Amino acid sequence: MVAAVASYYILNRAFHGLDQEWDTFAYHLPFAARLAGLCDKACYEFVWWHEDRFAGFPMFATWLQSVVWRFTGKPDWNDLINIVGLAVLVATARLTLRTPAALLLTAFLAVPLIQIHASATYIDLFANAMVATAFVLLVHAYLDKAAPLWRVLIPLVPLAVATNSKYQMLPIAASLAFAATALSVARLRGRPTREIAWAVGAYVLLGLITLATYIINLITHGSPIFPVAFELLGIALPGKDNPVNPQASLSLLWENTPRPLVWLASIFEIEAYVGRLWVWDVGQGYVGRDNPSFRMGGYFGTYVIANLVLFGHLVRNTVKPVAGAAIGVLMVSTLVTASLPANHELRYYMYWMMFILIMNAVLATRPELARVALVQSGHRQVFNWIVLVAFAGVTAISNARYLGYAYSDPTRQQIAQLGVEARVAESFIDGKLHCLGNGLAPFRFLYADIFHPGRDYRVRELVGNESAPPADCDVIIP
Repeated sequence: MVAAVASYYILNRAFHGLDQEWDTFAYHLPFAARLAGLCDKACYEFVWWHEDRFAGFPMFATWLQSVVWRFTGKPDWNDLINIVGLAVLVATARLTLRTPAALLLTAFLAVPLIQIHASATYIDLFANAMVATAFVLLVHAYLDKAAPLWRVLIPLVPLAVATNSKYQMLPIAASLAFAATALSVARLRGRPTREIAWAVGAYVLLGLITLATYIINLITHGSPIFPVAFELLGIALPGKDNPVNPQASLSLLWENTPRPLVWLASIFEIEAYVGRLWVWDVGQGYVGRDNPSFRMGGYFGTYVIANLVLFGHLVRNTVKPVAGAAIGVLMVSTLVTASLPANHELRYYMYWMMFILIMNAVLATRPELARVALVQSGHRQVFNWIVLVAFAGVTAISNARYLGYAYSDPTRQQIAQLGVEARVAESFIDGKLHCLGNGLAPFRFLYADIFHPGRDYRVRELVGNESAPPADCDVIIP
């Protein structure tokens, strides 16, 4: 019942609400519009760093958003890919691992960032859900010793979707791909040569697809992760995008703390609520950088602790090989995530929390994995209550903010609320190039003529409020 009601409200918000977050208008919608062929560079020209990101960043998830926009005509429906990604994850876990769908969905939605991102235009949830789907498929192949070989290779498909959607997914995808490789090698022993050749060929093909963005970037730009600045073995690869920008990402109070410790503070939400109007938001960034809560938290620290404690009890009651594998997953995913850039921004790495919830759901509900059935039954009830109490707590603390919606006709309401239409009518001239400064950020994209039927002009984002804008600007609006 809880899962059904929550799903209804989140779907309602997704269909009828357009989030007003910075990145939505700064680049998610502009990138999708350009990929959809709705607004090319002549229509709307990004600042140079967004042009570089459009040229190099993985774009599969954004391409999906462009398809939604192109065929529905509704940019506010672009958030549906997150809901689809989460639905694919839950359905895959139900079909393969037999985890109760309602329980697992509620467990996910009890994580504040997952609940928030389910109806947001950001693509973080989609990419992380694909990594978690690969994990589910890999667990299924591991548990089923008689599984055909293709079932060991199929996890590479959602991994390919994830790595071609966000750079941040590459390290954990590489870890899961290594596990899939090890499992495949073990299953290939004693198999006919033809079957081995088929498996190797399939693995190479899926590997190339998984790395498609990186291979194309290496050929086109000379760096696999263009435009991110990167140095490998003393060789500086081209790119102007700093992957760890302390000015934008980390509180002044945490900047001298080792990265793994900052990540731990973030997942347990140590001082993550200080000075916040809302305890949780899409990026945890609506406080000053001098505040310890700047871009920290988002998993509900109490929920994290409860699930880790439950995990410890579950593995004690799990048959040894599976218990060892579960502990290995937690250790590897923790070590990988704790070492990554900007790991305190938990929305980038939601897979870590997803892995724990998936493992708890599996270990608490699969009778054949338990050493003592009665103990497992008790653990399942505990997991149920942890999930329900956490979901109720998150909903109450956030005042059900992310289960409701604010706009009946979101795109038009957004434009009207921001006064965009009036400014366009007064200041914009058809056939002219309009250069927009930071005064209109992050909503500059809403001034593009695709949002104003009957108008035909061009828009360019200025770099800040340039004192000497390009000479070809016909109209300059600071």
